[in-house]
Amino acid sequence: MKLLVLVDGSPDCEKACNRAIQLKKESDTLCICHACEFEEPPHLVSQQNSVPDVFALARKGFQDHGKAVCQKYLDRCNQKNISGCSISVLTTSDAKDSVCKFIEESQIDTVFVGQRGIGSVTRFIVGSFSAYILSHSQADVMVVR
Repeated sequence: MKLLVLVDGSPDCEKACNRAIQLKKESDTLCICHACEFEEPPHLVSQQNSVPDVFALARKGFQDHGKAVCQKYLDRCNQKNISGCSISVLTTSDAKDSVCKFIEESQIDTVFVGQRGIGSVTRFIVGSFSAYILSHSQADVMVVR
């Protein structure tokens, strides 16, 4: 089976990663994924050679942060001699949709996500990442508390 755990360094994602590691079988693969939203201003992107290096540096900063977050969990897998683990960092304008596309393209069987402790008003206004993945993903989703 192909497993995916979505991580951001939060305590809830820590629990999700622990559960994925606990349930992973020797023959399974586990992808540790961090997704973040980054969008360059469209008026700058369309002009040749006019995008300031600051946007490229900012994107690289987001990617480096994502890699560091994922590496922490990959190191934990390596310390426990758990094989078949990899990391992926998605830096796009729509993280939720990109994760769902990644799940489909990678033929992921099960996704592990942490449940955030946000209130109902915030969830209504902002939306819940885990709820979006649960509703739009083709894979089984385990929301870990």
